[in-house]
Amino acid sequence: MLYSQVLKNVAHCADLSNPTKSQPLYEQWVARVMEEFFRQGDQEKSRGMDVSAMCDRLTASVEKSQVAALTVTLRFSFLWTDRALGLVCVCVCVCVCLFSFLLFLYLAC
Repeated sequence: MLYSQVLKNVAHCADLSNPTKSQPLYEQWVARVMEEFFRQGDQEKSRGMDVSAMCDRLTASVEKSQVAALTVTLRFSFLWTDRALGLVCVCVCVCVCLFSFLLFLYLAC
């Protein structure tokens, strides 16, 4: 159970690394991820379903999607780390995530 949670947490945190890549590579990944989301939204619309967050071509924006994804990933990391490993790991996770977020903001400018 703990091993599985660690792997899930690592996968979520890996999502934070995209802004640290070179600008052209980062932009490629953002375009690919957004296209994947939009295709999901297109399928949901065609089936008469409500469109998931960040998946509507007409209303979603890269900027809002990036912030939303970062927020979800950070929230998951904090909640899981606190339950699984305690306060020390939460502090480390907060520092790492804060650094990643600040780096994201710096590279986005």
